[in-house]
Amino acid sequence: MKKVNLVFVMLTFVLLSFGQSQFEVAMLQNIDSLYQSKNTEALQKTINAFERIAQADTTRWEPLYYATYGYCQMSLREQNNDKKDALCDKGEIFLNKALAKFPNESELYVLKGFLLNMRLVVNTSARASIYIGPILTAYAIAEKMNPENPRIYYMKGNLTMNLPDFMGGGKEAALPIFKLGKEKFDTFTSSNLLMPRWGRDDCINKIKECSM
Repeated sequence: MKKVNLVFVMLTFVLLSFGQSQFEVAMLQNIDSLYQSKNTEALQKTINAFERIAQADTTRWEPLYYATYGYCQMSLREQNNDKKDALCDKGEIFLNKALAKFPNESELYVLKGFLLNMRLVVNTSARASIYIGPILTAYAIAEKMNPENPRIYYMKGNLTMNLPDFMGGGKEAALPIFKLGKEKFDTFTSSNLLMPRWGRDDCINKIKECSM
């Protein structure tokens, strides 16, 4: 986390030095806060900041993305299933706004799969028939838009790993997907400093876990 924090401090300094917009500076600071958040209170505070930024600048998809991602993280940490669904409901509001205005952004469809997966895990056995199809569809759309996006394969690997064997899941099936994700993470580049950067370390850990 210290490395992540240092990276964002340096990026913020660079942006300020070259006279970049307050939007970008505010976004970098809040992205850093989001990744560093230790509890739901901190996450909610950062989500609120992204909401304000999104209201101030409606020409960019990133504030809506990170507000949604924040609610996905809150749902991931929440133990109460009703509350998990409620948090997904809140995230979906931001995500739907983003998809309506920026339908060609691959990262938004990866995030849609993430959010739907948070709904799935509330009751996997009862919801599998409802959500697995839409999750895979979201990842397929994201891959068609940008096959170099590493988070597609990381998230597909997660889904595959947690599916039962009779559905084509399990560690053995997930391993090559995670390995592909790792390859994509190693080569992924973007000129957009606000692009998501989560997933690489977890992808590496999943490769180790599936290799055991």
